[in-house]
Amino acid sequence: MIDEARAVCRSASRGDLEPRIHAIPSDPAFADLALSINALLDTTDAFVREAGASLQAAADQRFYRKVVTRGMPGSFKRGSDIINQASNQLSRQEEILSTARQERLEICDELNRMVEESAQRIERVVKNIDEIMNGARVLALNATIEAARAGEAGRGFSVVASEVKKMSDHIAESMGGITIELQNFRAESQRVLDQIAAK
Repeated sequence: MIDEARAVCRSASRGDLEPRIHAIPSDPAFADLALSINALLDTTDAFVREAGASLQAAADQRFYRKVVTRGMPGSFKRGSDIINQASNQLSRQEEILSTARQERLEICDELNRMVEESAQRIERVVKNIDEIMNGARVLALNATIEAARAGEAGRGFSVVASEVKKMSDHIAESMGGITIELQNFRAESQRVLDQIAAK
């Protein structure tokens, strides 16, 4: 029995909690020792399995898997209670983080909507200005034609028409630049919002 007990204890010290003492002696003192070693190994093995399963579940964000404390004596029960408390705390933290993630996504969606609405308003203004400038170009062209028909008397009118055309072309060029900047702003805003949402 001593050799078997030594081998069982040696295995346990190496992390193997499976072996037990099977040859229970008839001597009451030795029988009690063998049964006590087996009981210690049973309790330790149960604690290790329960704690391992609970910790693995927590690592997988399944915080409902608790250590079963029924039948766990003394320090084993205290250790189990501590693991369960830690799991509960992790569960609360995960809920807080999940809520924060959801709120962040909602804020990103709202910001994205606001950016898009603003961009559409700017596009409408740019389009209106562009239409006005196109009309001004047509008027300048007509004025140039009429000034040419009027000859010397229309020369001053021709200068004004030429300036209106230049101004229209300059504004149209500026509007094209605004459109490009607006597209860049949209793309960059989307990129930043996507990065924020992904965190």
